[in-house]
Amino acid sequence: MLQRKNIAAELLLKDASQGLASAVFATTDQVDHDGDIYGPAALRPGVAVVSAWNHDASLTGGALPVGKATVRTAGTEFIADVEYFMDLPRGREAFEVIRKLGQVEWSWLLDIHSAEPATVDGRPVRKILDVTAREVSPVVQAAGVGTRTLELRSASDDAAREFLRFQQHRYLRGVRSGEWS
Repeated sequence: MLQRKNIAAELLLKDASQGLASAVFATTDQVDHDGDIYGPAALRPGVAVVSAWNHDASLTGGALPVGKATVRTAGTEFIADVEYFMDLPRGREAFEVIRKLGQVEWSWLLDIHSAEPATVDGRPVRKILDVTAREVSPVVQAAGVGTRTLELRSASDDAAREFLRFQQHRYLRGVRSGEWS
């Protein structure tokens, strides 16, 4: 059964001229706002389509994808390595919007193959053991916790460095306050 999952995530621009980026779209070590936690080997590596904004390709059925993403697990993070279709107007436009926004949240359309009830810190959760990502999309609001900007490789100016310092400070403040524990 396909389900949509909104995850707060940040985008890592790899190569702006080629439309390459990476987004951390989930973590395996924290319960999200929907009460789900992912097993460390839950994500099946593969390819997912990329929608321009708020799942416009997968939910409305009318819009074409603006890119494709290879999804993988790195440590405790699920990562989408995104390739926007820069040879198409919608792909270029979607990439430019995300580049200009900088900090965005991501959502994914997932196909859960296996899950089980679990308890984390005394509260019932759903532990997802096996899942396939079908689509990833930047969204207005997401459900994930603990995601952050890792790096903006294509940006070397002072504003980009200041943005990273702000994000790191915000993340550490959230961890220290227990908001992301």
